[in-house]
Amino acid sequence: MRLRGGETASGTAFLLPIQALGPFLSSRKGGLLSLAEPKGFSESGTGSHVIIRTSTVLFAWADDASLQVDHRAAGAASRRIHIAFDDGSSVDGVLSFPAGIRVSDFLARAEEFIPLRDVALAGASRASVDLAVNFNAVTTIRDMGHVDAKAGATSAVPQLSTVIKRRRSSLTLVAPADL
Repeated sequence: MRLRGGETASGTAFLLPIQALGPFLSSRKGGLLSLAEPKGFSESGTGSHVIIRTSTVLFAWADDASLQVDHRAAGAASRRIHIAFDDGSSVDGVLSFPAGIRVSDFLARAEEFIPLRDVALAGASRASVDLAVNFNAVTTIRDMGHVDAKAGATSAVPQLSTVIKRRRSSLTLVAPADL
């Protein structure tokens, strides 16, 4: 996982076989995440267990490719997007959401962690990973176009910018003009 401020850390979280990473992180009681075998946390000391606030997580991924970031719905639409975070970092990936719904409507109802697929992430164990992104750390989402499911290609579209007010911040959404 990448923490706010750029630190990379890891640990073992225990999920049920039916759980996906994004909903798991969003559902932590009191916003607390318990990790066994922690590595990379800057606080001094050692131990076999650490508890962190999910609000400190910028995004998380699983080294196990079989763990999903969300429960993908059949008939989902996909958009290639660029996400900028409040710490100045950014990632590019594919946002999937129910077909027939606008990206802005999907994001307005999003849980604390949103799924972002096919992200090229330095330091990850695979060339492409799926992320659970802390939506409260997002400042800007730039829509880069439709994703053709067959070819994996992206088609550019004219864009408009919209500001969405969140609980603790505002989000600038750059969306296609045709939505």
